[in-house]
Amino acid sequence: MAAVDIYEQKHYEDTFGHVYTVDFSAPMMAGGQGVVIRTTEADLALKIIRDFDTQEVLTDDRNNEKYLDLRILPIPNGLQITLPQVALKGVEGYVMTLLNSMTEFQKAFATGKQHYEDALQGEAPDVNQKLLNFFKSKPEYTPKRRAKIYAYMQTGGLRRRLMAYMKAAAILVRLHTSGLVYCDFSDKNVFISSDLNYDHVWLIDADNLTYSESIPRGFYVYTPSFGAPEFVCGGAGVKSTFYSDCFSFAVALFNTMFGRHPFDGQAFQNALDECDAPDDADAALNCGEFAWILDSDDDSNDGRRYLFISDKMILSDGLRELFQQIFSSDACQNPIFRPTMIQWAHETAYAFDNVVRAESCGLDYFADASEKFFQCPFDGTEIPAVRLKSYLLDEDDQKLAKVWQFTHELGDENILVPLRLLNGFACRELENVAFNLKFVNDKILIHADNADYSFSYADGASGYSFKSYGSFWAEQKFFSIMCHNKNGRRVLIEGERNG
Repeated sequence: MAAVDIYEQKHYEDTFGHVYTVDFSAPMMAGGQGVVIRTTEADLALKIIRDFDTQEVLTDDRNNEKYLDLRILPIPNGLQITLPQVALKGVEGYVMTLLNSMTEFQKAFATGKQHYEDALQGEAPDVNQKLLNFFKSKPEYTPKRRAKIYAYMQTGGLRRRLMAYMKAAAILVRLHTSGLVYCDFSDKNVFISSDLNYDHVWLIDADNLTYSESIPRGFYVYTPSFGAPEFVCGGAGVKSTFYSDCFSFAVALFNTMFGRHPFDGQAFQNALDECDAPDDADAALNCGEFAWILDSDDDSNDGRRYLFISDKMILSDGLRELFQQIFSSDACQNPIFRPTMIQWAHETAYAFDNVVRAESCGLDYFADASEKFFQCPFDGTEIPAVRLKSYLLDEDDQKLAKVWQFTHELGDENILVPLRLLNGFACRELENVAFNLKFVNDKILIHADNADYSFSYADGASGYSFKSYGSFWAEQKFFSIMCHNKNGRRVLIEGERNG
């Protein structure tokens, strides 16, 4: 059969005789095992499989039945993952649904300097003037660093990035708990709404999805720079696992948060300068032979000087610990030391729920456990903010354990406090709301409309004198909310705002 050139072929046919025209105006998305090509038909794309080593298009369409068999796997109902719709003829590949209103993470969170240059010229559609004014007062920010930070915020900042990976992690958790391995996670295979007002997240490229125990020894697929070290280093008999999914996820998350590969630090840059073949340095990087760039135990490959934003501003203690664990030499050599996907989902959710956006400079930051959660670490300005801490109570109303923490700036918008504050983290409850907050005339209006819980409140710092409510005004710096459901679960929320 004649070779197929994906950069030239204009039409592809499926097994029912329908012909698809390639939309060459849209970029092709290359993954670990093939290329996703958009078509001129709305919401439809083609996945064309290529040989992993030679990158030549595979033309034996007898293999296409295996992609349609994915539908019989125990994929949880309602999971945001695209599956093959129909097989193609003449090539190995299939047709899949791909929402035109969504963009791959790699593009959605790109930090090219064009955003900043357009803003300076007044040509950006939504100029963040507060951030531009902040840069004028901070000469230590180089033009390159300014451009990256500006683009970072224009693409949603820390809050949108954590939200996106929280939702992606929850999808992977539900796959893993069903015994399924995704196999090829990267920032090219997970999509988010193009419009910043929406936050839908979907996984695509599910053709390698299968039972963990069914993956044969020696089978693995990965996107370059995201693969687990055991794949890149060519270990004998290795295969895709839950652990390799977790490693790829961690690399993608770190890269999206910091705009840099977790092993691309000073030692790696020195290796690039000193070696004759840059590919050798790249192989060492992807094999985990360097320390990760924020390693608390090994500064041989320190990379803080290359970061456009300080890790202290945006990295939670929980995520830092997971990165330390998964990028350590032990976890690189032995996958069973890697944290599980539920840990990643939990910690991205916790970090997301404690991001504060500073009104003064337009930047956002992770509000740590200190008392000054309302003080912007970038310019030192105090901003209106609220922190809610929840505790599980026993039958005598004594605290048993901390449930969750939620921190948010106070502005004109209505704040949806997640149900995690009452129930803790659950993948199926990411969108569920406990109650609403709104800041009006230097007071917080709290409105509860949750049928599963009844609420009472107490305003002030000393003692509890609870009153039942549907809505109430928190006028004091401190306030408390008692929540209990019909199953006997009792949760105390302690609220604090500055000012």
